[in-house]
Amino acid sequence: MLYPFVSRRPIPTIHPTIQVLSKTRFLACIPIVLAAFILGCERSQPIPTQSPVTTTKSQLPNSPAIDPLDEAIAAHGGKDVFANLRAGRIKLFTRGFLQGGAEDRITTVELFEMPDRLRRETAHVVTKPGEKDYIDNTVEIFVAGNAWKSRDGKPFVPFDKDDQLGHPEIGRVQSLYPFELLNNLCAVHNVSKHDPSRRYEVSGRSNIGGRTVDNLDLKVNGVRVVNIAIDSMDHLVRESTKAARNPFTGQASVQKIAFSDYKPYGSLNVPTVSITTLDGKPFIEKRLLTFELLDAVDPSAFDPKQPPQAK
Repeated sequence: MLYPFVSRRPIPTIHPTIQVLSKTRFLACIPIVLAAFILGCERSQPIPTQSPVTTTKSQLPNSPAIDPLDEAIAAHGGKDVFANLRAGRIKLFTRGFLQGGAEDRITTVELFEMPDRLRRETAHVVTKPGEKDYIDNTVEIFVAGNAWKSRDGKPFVPFDKDDQLGHPEIGRVQSLYPFELLNNLCAVHNVSKHDPSRRYEVSGRSNIGGRTVDNLDLKVNGVRVVNIAIDSMDHLVRESTKAARNPFTGQASVQKIAFSDYKPYGSLNVPTVSITTLDGKPFIEKRLLTFELLDAVDPSAFDPKQPPQAK
């Protein structure tokens, strides 16, 4: 969501020739394309003029006296969440809207134990009009920088060089859906304190779905790259906007993510629904089905020598 602001690393791009890949290679690439896009495949670009900001701070007599970012971090659970986090189980449904009427449906069950143990079970189905469904079932285990994968019930094998381990977020508990938004807010706060070229500022207030929001502009060298709309009443993030590159066409686009249906889980407030659009068209829908906070997870879940049955 905030990749152009919080990182200086080169960002991979999705080449337009993905459109002409063979069917088998195209379907195999879909999970990687979606993961790369969600994690930030676009380069740092200014947001086009159709941003949600309608007023400036100087025009607002009731401009917030308290930093909306501090209030948002507290409202989503606070900085101490990760220090107190032990373990948990997450079930997430992701729906991707692809070209030609195709749909990507992914059901993911994740077991984690702090600080560095994660098990991800993925049931992946791609439907395309007039073609047989593509089905892929995988189990991945991440332990202290090591990773193994099982596909369709076969024994676990170590990740090979073609897998996605090159991205620092892969396998990190903080990047899992219930924590991703809070983790990003904390990253903005930390980066802006230590890097003078990366700053955020309140640009004004606007209205989203009948609710008043404070608009935070995240800027790199004075250029706005991300806008975050924070509810002025409950201080929860309602929307983020940034320039993005369409992973299928390679064209510059405006990406919006709308967050809704917040629910409390312990000290966390989590949006159980997030909908991503590209230039106003549906692209990715995520729904948090279940989320349990646990004291511990059975060690066998993170043992690649065990059979890969669902946990």
